[in-house]
Amino acid sequence: MKDWNSIKKEFEADGSLRDLLIFEASEDIWDSLICAVSNSSYSSTFYLSDRVVQLPQTFAEIKEIQELETTILSIDIGNRIKLNCHFFVSEEIEFDLDPKEMSNEEDYSCLVGFLSWLHNITKRSVVVSHEGAPEMEILKIG
Repeated sequence: MKDWNSIKKEFEADGSLRDLLIFEASEDIWDSLICAVSNSSYSSTFYLSDRVVQLPQTFAEIKEIQELETTILSIDIGNRIKLNCHFFVSEEIEFDLDPKEMSNEEDYSCLVGFLSWLHNITKRSVVVSHEGAPEMEILKIG
């Protein structure tokens, strides 16, 4: 595992986000994640357009809702770090991270803890990369 000092330059604010990615996902994996989020100690908010509503129980329900309105799942992983998920495709789970929220070792520890939690829930590797560039891997767990 990389330490904060060796990785902090990757989180310098440059106007772009960082992506947390899980490849080779499926609706079953999404459903496990949705259930885990609902039952976790992480604070989460599900937005339907600009309204806060209860998180649906399945990926299929969310995709059905997305035919009419936009959806965002925002998860607070600690230290004011919020990750956003947009439910783009069933084959890939993606969360956005604003690098401005990553400023010290404690923030990094919160991120690594969440990545480990994601890995344990999905049984898939979790990659942090530069926005829209999965080949520019910053960190990988699993």
